[in-house]
Amino acid sequence: MSALGSDASAHQIPEAVEAQDYLAADSARYLGDYGDKSYYVARGADNPKNEVCLVEFEPDSEEVASGCSDPTPGWADLIVILKRGESPSGIALVRDNPSETDLEEAGWSKIADNLWHKQE
Repeated sequence: MSALGSDASAHQIPEAVEAQDYLAADSARYLGDYGDKSYYVARGADNPKNEVCLVEFEPDSEEVASGCSDPTPGWADLIVILKRGESPSGIALVRDNPSETDLEEAGWSKIADNLWHKQE
């Protein structure tokens, strides 16, 4: 995923995100904001070469939520989807160069590169 290969952005990675022991040290990269939350991509600590994580950070409470997966080549464009409770809405970590038409037809909207939202 190209975002993981980029230099750290000017956007400061929150300490609460960096402190997560399931994330590889210094691997988090800012993806974008949606609503009152910020989103980051990071490498998984257990398998940093193959595992990627989508990390959600809520600044007011400093709450962190995440999901990790192995983005095996040839699999779907959606790598990790974060959902709250029973809601069908979600935020997804999407692989580089996804089929944007397919994602849009499925109800997803692009927030930023590698970050999409679905509202139902």
